[in-house]
Amino acid sequence: MDHWLRTLDLLSPDECATVHAWVHELRPYWDQRHPTLPFYTLGAVSHLDAVDNGTARYRAKAAAQNGLLYGRLEWVYQRLADMLARVLDTPFFYDQSLGLPGFHIFLDPAFSCAGAGKHFDLEHLLIDWDHYEDVDTARKLSLAVAIRLPQSGSGLWLWDINYLDMQKLSPEAVQETCRQKSQPILHAYALGRLVAHSGYQLHQIGASKEFQPGEERLTLQAHAQRVRQGYVLYW
Repeated sequence: MDHWLRTLDLLSPDECATVHAWVHELRPYWDQRHPTLPFYTLGAVSHLDAVDNGTARYRAKAAAQNGLLYGRLEWVYQRLADMLARVLDTPFFYDQSLGLPGFHIFLDPAFSCAGAGKHFDLEHLLIDWDHYEDVDTARKLSLAVAIRLPQSGSGLWLWDINYLDMQKLSPEAVQETCRQKSQPILHAYALGRLVAHSGYQLHQIGASKEFQPGEERLTLQAHAQRVRQGYVLYW
């Protein structure tokens, strides 16, 4: 599944509008993730909170905010798990000790690359999976659902450069592979559409080329880790 990408329609435009309004009602709980630019998150984020404050603080934040998120968005979380389970024929479930799927919020889409450069998703390395059996770190997913997009659109840049493959190569071979595969492909987002990939492909947020005052880019974000029971959904 390391080179895998799939798109699925999860929410209608009206449902996206409902989720968008609810996220803005919870603005007091947003965390600004850039010192000057309007990039925010809602929810406990492993690759940010566990790095900045440690795993214990990440879990504490998850405990403090999961009830708030689940109380309003239980129907979204259930639909996400049910759809993935149906498509992949494997159970998907949540662990309340981990952060529930949350939101990236860019209030100025022109800066939507400020929060992340080119990267692989390795957040699973920050989490202790010891209480699960048969943890297969080669089988993981990264998920995003567009809730609000600027008129000029947005998406995900994806390179044909895979983290697992790179681990098998010499430094010289890694450099040559990156040189040969330097051109990415843009996978455009659409409202309510789930984009799922392994997270091991080199990727980057696709900035919007044009935008108007008041536009924003808001996405629901999640990861999933394969264990014996199925996939654990978290952020």
